[in-house]
Amino acid sequence: MYQFNLVIIGKEKNNPEQMLIEHYKKLLKPFARIQVFCCKEEGFFSKNEREQVVRQEQNRLQKIIQKNSFIVALDAKGRLFDSETFAQHIPVWSNQEQHSITFIIGGPLGLSQNIKNQAHLCLALSLFTFPHDLARSILMEQLYRAMTILHKKTYHY
Repeated sequence: MYQFNLVIIGKEKNNPEQMLIEHYKKLLKPFARIQVFCCKEEGFFSKNEREQVVRQEQNRLQKIIQKNSFIVALDAKGRLFDSETFAQHIPVWSNQEQHSITFIIGGPLGLSQNIKNQAHLCLALSLFTFPHDLARSILMEQLYRAMTILHKKTYHY
C-alpha cells in the first residue's frame, strides 16, 4: 500500500474543494494511506515581504517533512506530466511502496528556493495557476487517477 503525505501551507477549509478532497481520500483508501499536515500560513502585506515569509514557512515545513520520503514540491515552474506518466512514476518514487511520497504545496507566495532544491522533483499541475484549495483537490484527483491506472480500474480511459 502506498503512503502519500500532503504537507501544505494553510489550513483545511470547509468549502466545496475540501469536500472534493475528502471524496478522493475515501476513494484512495483501498490503494494508499493519506496523511495531511498543515503548516501555519505566514501573514504578509506585500510581495516585497516574500523572502521573509517563505523563509518562515520553510522553517515550519522542514519540521514536518520526513527525511526518508520521496519529496515532490509543487511549483508553477515544475515538470509537467500527463496522467499516465505520473502514474508510472509513483512506484519508482516510492521504491515499490517501500517509502512514502510527500507532496509539498506552498502558500500564496510559493515555496522557498531551498525547499525546491531539497525536493527530489518539482512538479507543475498545469501551465495555469490555481487557487490553493483547487490545486490540492486536483492533486488528490490525480493521485486517485494514478492508482486506478496502476491497478487497471475503470476510471481513466
